[in-house]
Amino acid sequence: MNETMNLHEYYRNHKDAINASIMDIACDLAVGRLLNAHGAPFETFVEADDPDDPDGGTHYKEEYQKEYDTYYDKEYARVAKLMKFDYCQDDGVAASPEDTNT
Repeated sequence: MNETMNLHEYYRNHKDAINASIMDIACDLAVGRLLNAHGAPFETFVEADDPDDPDGGTHYKEEYQKEYDTYYDKEYARVAKLMKFDYCQDDGVAASPEDTNT
């Protein structure tokens, strides 16, 4: 990173990568919250996209999807706020610490 690059420039130049990283972190944190809330292993919450393809993808069971989504949204907002990041801003920098458009 250029020594004279400021936060606005860095966020503007790396906005998509920063957003992807926040999404990955929020996903992991949401899974952790789901596991802690139910005291059950991850496999409890997901099922195969195609039961005939054991190597295929998975998705959350209907009864857990909304709960996971809520945790994900809260964790994304929390991490974005800590980073003062707002994907909706042209430069990616939140206008205020509370403004993360989530």
